[in-house]
Amino acid sequence: MVKAAVGDHITFTRFNLDLAGTVQKLYDNSVLVELTEDSFKLVMHEIPNEMTVVNHRNYKIVEQMDKAV
Repeated sequence: MVKAAVGDHITFTRFNLDLAGTVQKLYDNSVLVELTEDSFKLVMHEIPNEMTVVNHRNYKIVEQMDKAV
């Protein structure tokens, strides 16, 4: 399994919704993600802000930082 790096764009499922965001910080078993504006609008009634933690097993890297523009 390839782990994301800070700045990578990832997708994951939460509340049966497909969400997207950018990795802000790495932890041993998870990453801190800033949700995209569109993703946050979908879950704003479920979470207090645009930041959330996602386990390494539960996301897919869409675009790596070195390739992100």
